[in-house]
Amino acid sequence: MCLYTNEEKPVTATEDIVCYKVTRREKDEEMVSLYMRSPIKMNQVMTAPKFQTEPRYYGKIEYGFHSFAELGKAFYEMSSNVSSRYEEFFVIECRIPKGSRFWTGEFSRAKSYVSNKIEYVKIIEGTGLFDFFNIQETDEGKSFVCMWNEEKVEGKIHFEDGEIFLCQNSLNGRDAVNKLGYNYSWVIITSSDAEDIKDFKIVG
Repeated sequence: MCLYTNEEKPVTATEDIVCYKVTRREKDEEMVSLYMRSPIKMNQVMTAPKFQTEPRYYGKIEYGFHSFAELGKAFYEMSSNVSSRYEEFFVIECRIPKGSRFWTGEFSRAKSYVSNKIEYVKIIEGTGLFDFFNIQETDEGKSFVCMWNEEKVEGKIHFEDGEIFLCQNSLNGRDAVNKLGYNYSWVIITSSDAEDIKDFKIVG
C-alpha cells in the first residue's frame, strides 16, 4: 500500500485524528494489516519501525502506518479484497495520536494518511461478524422475497467462494459467475451491503 502526496514533509498532528484501517485474519491466527501483514495490537499506541520523512519519486510514501480518512472508503477496500473463504477481513477505527508525524495524500483515489504512530481502537465491521439473516450454504438455490429500497424484490440465493449472492432482476451489483437465470446479482459481505434490505424471507 503506497500513499501519493503533494506534501514536501510530514506534519505534526495538533489533535487526535480519527482514521480507519482494513485488516485480515486467517482462521485461528492473529489479525494483521491487509498488505504488509504486520501484527495488529488493539488499544495501545504503536510506533512504526520505519517512517518515511521525505517523499520518493512522484510523491510516493511507503513506510509508516497507512489508514483511510473516511469510513466508506475503508468499507469499499475491505469488500474489494475479500478473496478467500478461509480469511476474515475487518475495518478498524483508529486514531493518530496528537503529536504524531503524518502525511496526507491519496491511496486508491481515497484520502489517506501515513503516520509514525497509531492506535487501533475498535473493530467496526468484519466479514466474520456479519450474519445475514442466518443464511447457510444449505440455502443454495432457495427463493427469497424482501423489500429493497422500498421495492418488493424476489430472487434466489447463491453461494460462490463462500460469499452470499442475491440473484434477482432489480439491482445490479457485483457479478456472480452463475446468476441462476436472473439478470443481476448482489453480493452480501458486510452490513452496509444489506442496509436497504428489509423483511427478508426465504420462501422455498
